[in-house]
Amino acid sequence: MSSSGKVTFIEITNDEDQGDVVLKKGVSLKGRVEDIKGNGVASTVVGIDSKDFINLDGFLVMIKTVVKTDDKGYFQLPNLSGTHILSVANAKPDFSRQMLLLGATPPKIEARTIDTDDLDPSDLIVLEVE
Repeated sequence: MSSSGKVTFIEITNDEDQGDVVLKKGVSLKGRVEDIKGNGVASTVVGIDSKDFINLDGFLVMIKTVVKTDDKGYFQLPNLSGTHILSVANAKPDFSRQMLLLGATPPKIEARTIDTDDLDPSDLIVLEVE
C-alpha cells in the first residue's frame, strides 16, 4: 500500500529478480485442553493473543488467532514467534480471519504466557484446571 493509502499493483515476470525473501523462525504450538479428571475437552476454543506489536505498513497490530480442540481435546496453532498469551474460552475473536469462533464452554483454566523462543517444537502444551 502506498503512502497515499491506495493499493499499488506491480507486474511480475519470470525474468525479474524479486529480491530476498526473509522468513522468521516460528513454532507451531500443539497442545491439549483437559478437565479436572484429565479428560480432553472437545470443541472448546483455544486462542493466542500476541504480547508483541507488529509493524504492518505503519500500523501497529497484535496477532490474535483461535482454533477449536478436536474430539479428544487436542489443538494445533500455526507457526508463531515471540511472546503470546494462550487462553481457553467458549468464544474468541480471530483477527486474522475477521471472525468470532464459537465452541463448547471449557472448565475454568487460567491464561498462560508462552515465549515461543524458549519452546521445544516437540513439546505438548497441556492447559488444565489448576
